[in-house]
Amino acid sequence: MKLCLLINLAVSIASAPAIDEDRSQPNPVLEQFWRDSLKRINDEETYAELLDSIGLMGKEASQAIPALLDDLKSDVVYRRKLACKALAVIGRSKEPVIAAIIELSGDAEFRVQYEAEAALVKFDQLAAPLLEKAMADANGSTRIRYAELLFRVTHHPEKSLPVLIAGLKDADSGVRYQAAGVLGMMGRAAAPAVKALATRLDDPDPYYRMDAALHLWSVERNSERVIPIVKSVLEDREFTAQTSVALALLERMGTQAHELAPLIVKLCSDPDENKRISAVNYLCLVCSDPKIYLPVLRTCLSDTNPLVRGNCAIALAKAGAVARGEAPLIRKLLKDDNPLTRVQAAMALWRLDADVDRTLPVLIAGLDSADRMAVINSLNALGEIGPPAKPAVPVLLERLKNSRLRPSYVKETINLIDPEALRLHGGR
Repeated sequence: MKLCLLINLAVSIASAPAIDEDRSQPNPVLEQFWRDSLKRINDEETYAELLDSIGLMGKEASQAIPALLDDLKSDVVYRRKLACKALAVIGRSKEPVIAAIIELSGDAEFRVQYEAEAALVKFDQLAAPLLEKAMADANGSTRIRYAELLFRVTHHPEKSLPVLIAGLKDADSGVRYQAAGVLGMMGRAAAPAVKALATRLDDPDPYYRMDAALHLWSVERNSERVIPIVKSVLEDREFTAQTSVALALLERMGTQAHELAPLIVKLCSDPDENKRISAVNYLCLVCSDPKIYLPVLRTCLSDTNPLVRGNCAIALAKAGAVARGEAPLIRKLLKDDNPLTRVQAAMALWRLDADVDRTLPVLIAGLDSADRMAVINSLNALGEIGPPAKPAVPVLLERLKNSRLRPSYVKETINLIDPEALRLHGGR
């Protein structure tokens, strides 16, 4: 903090202009000052504080742009990320800044890539001409990425679509996969690409066939075209990567995939535990008839696999009032041998009938579980319950001292239950 105050003071003195001086014009002395200042910083917190102060300096902030552009090429991840974030604020009208951030959008580090993409979206139409040029000059996956960014910036598909449709025919399966994903993200705006995307349903790679079906649904919403693909994947004896994609598509389709309900019912008793776990999660989404799904889920509450039992309880809670009659069976799971299953049962009972007296003890005990997922689910459930979970607040405050989770996560849960508790405890 002291370093930031000194730098602000130095800049204020060094940049004191004559009455009519244009403060936004390049000043070699100040530009070098910023380069030297940034080089002296060796930790992320101080670097972030300094860049926050730059954003408050008005026109003088432009003197820091050359130093920040240098840091976009730094070997240090936080420097690239935070320099990009600062440039999004002070350099949005500068062509060299936009061009540098377009290049940074391909950074190997996801955090930097995310910051660069966010900056380009913030630049809005200002970034469009340079993105078009970059897209025209690039090839392969880079060209697809620029096509995606151009659509996100302009919200118009016309110039991105030809590149994406061409990407669906690329010899590289990774480029085909990437292009299909972007078209799916675009949704109905990608309607002119339906014919080309449908040809990917015959891709030689089974994973990319299933992936194409997922994105085709997002664009076209034609269940007749994609259901045969989903059915063939779910009937496969092994649980594969494409099985996960098929299940993701089922979630999006909901009851529009109702003709697959008999297959999902069958999977609820499949020898493969992963298929059973997935099937109980998706049965109520696909099937709207409780006469079909309630007996199946009732049976699954006593499955040999604890994750099937726990996920089944959650699925019944999602079914709502029609499943309240299953509450007595779910209560039995509050004493299950598996800690995560106990927590999931407690979450389900709260959602079904707001049974605080039975659920709170289980969720509070879940905070001390050796199973990390049980702890996380306990926190989520307590936050969902809100003020009625006040008896858990003293335990949560104690966990701030020794929890294996990030304190911010625990604080967030406390705030959902009792916002005053942290203030009285001396925290924020």
